[in-house]
Amino acid sequence: MTTTPKSIRVGERSMQVLDALRVQLADQYTSDSAILSEAARRGLLVMAVEAWHAEAGQYGGHSPKELARVLRHELTAVFNFLLEQDELPPMLRIAPAPASIVAVPMMTTAEPVTVTEPTVATVEIDTSVMDLMQLAGQDEEWD
Repeated sequence: MTTTPKSIRVGERSMQVLDALRVQLADQYTSDSAILSEAARRGLLVMAVEAWHAEAGQYGGHSPKELARVLRHELTAVFNFLLEQDELPPMLRIAPAPASIVAVPMMTTAEPVTVTEPTVATVEIDTSVMDLMQLAGQDEEWD
């Protein structure tokens, strides 16, 4: 893979996060540049959601399905973290299942009609990225 050198300005808060990540992710990234490159890659994918155009090249050069597939992979750790912290947005919360099967008597028969419980999907939480994510999403001014 070839890269093209680019320069960016990084503010104080971002530098604090970078310093912490450098220590916490030293086994995965060999330099500040590698961490910032990965951060830019992930951030550009999220920004591509906002780049819709009717012509070719929409969504940062991705088709809607392709971008959705890539984002699903990239954002799974984020959603797992939000779930673990009980911070999922209401539209993503799973409603609790009823406690038991409900028997509803019918007026025309002597036998009750049984309504079964809906199936509830389990969500698996990947805790390998939790330390990384603890620094993100804080309610304070960024650069």
